Amino acid sequence: MRLFVLYDQQGRIVAATRLDPHPRFEPPLPEADPGQSSAELELPAEYAHLTFAQACRQMMVDTTADTPRLIARPAGSADPRNV
Repeated sequence: MRLFVLYDQQGRIVAATRLDPHPRFEPPLPEADPGQSSAELELPAEYAHLTFAQACRQMMVDTTADTPRLIARPAGSADPRNV
């Protein structure tokens, strides 16, 4: 699953959309606010079983890598949408 993600400085996903090809539909892309970044990222193969919603809740962006990539959220870290 390919995603367009908007994320904060800690790598938390604040908005996302699927970029799976569709012949007649191009999804709207969220715009970054100050302090946010965006990237097109592939969901790692070991997480391919996740739904889009699960991926957005269980994954985050690794901001320490040379290029952004999706990684699993650390165990016990709170999803900011549930706080």
